[in-house]
Amino acid sequence: MRILLLIILSSTLCQAQYQVLSKNTGNKTTITTTWADGYVVKPSGERLEGQIQLKVVNNDTVEVRYRNSKKEKTEFQRAAIKSFGRMIDPNAHLSKNLRFNFQPGYVILSNGTKLEGKIRTSNAVPNGKQITFPDVIQYADAQNNLREFNNTQAAGATFMIGTSEVSYEKYENGFLEQLVKGSLIVLSNPHPTTEAEFATDVARAVDSAVTKKPSDAVVMREEFLVHKAGDPNYTAITPHNHESWVEKLMSSCNAFTPVDHQSRTKMLTWSGWMDAVRFYNEHCK
Repeated sequence: MRILLLIILSSTLCQAQYQVLSKNTGNKTTITTTWADGYVVKPSGERLEGQIQLKVVNNDTVEVRYRNSKKEKTEFQRAAIKSFGRMIDPNAHLSKNLRFNFQPGYVILSNGTKLEGKIRTSNAVPNGKQITFPDVIQYADAQNNLREFNNTQAAGATFMIGTSEVSYEKYENGFLEQLVKGSLIVLSNPHPTTEAEFATDVARAVDSAVTKKPSDAVVMREEFLVHKAGDPNYTAITPHNHESWVEKLMSSCNAFTPVDHQSRTKMLTWSGWMDAVRFYNEHCK
């Protein structure tokens, strides 16, 4: 049976994203990947660059197939080579969403190691629109070798989009973008709890008109999470509690006292409450 899907294949020396060409399941599950840009390093240290294809049996890479620019193929048993891996063109324009393209930055591993190079996220969408969120951080080094890190392997990543610094931190089984950074950090809540009633009514009407059946579509309002830097405890900020939360924040810091009435009023609104967090990060300790 031939299928095409994305999976994570790993060995003791390499983890990267490959596409599956075929999969056979019996007493053993054998997967063959499609050809992809990559490299093989022999025990002598000789590095062969071209394309590679993997044969994986029961989640263990047992064979690495290599072909050069002339399409000449060589098969290596996994145990007979030093290492192998994917290579990419970090300058390739992969998407209109710049988070899908490699950008200069760094990834912080769970052990504190900082790897500088080019970074991209997967399944990422712009600020304030996160429903799904990145499950891996992709990293390319100076030789364009590709590595992937999930959030058991990496604590987060930071990269530049133009002049803007974008940072992600680990959350649940993936990573969330830090919308506000500092002593207090704001994240989008990927699991909002407040229904947008009018938008839900419209969505159900449209859905029912198309399907000719009753609709159970639900549209949720945007919500956020706040936590102190280094503290894994989150506070959910919703359209219903943001005002009281900001008032409590203001009362905890005397620097808010001289803020003019108009600015304070704006900070108490749903559209302006993050300004209160930014003020706190800048003026309060």
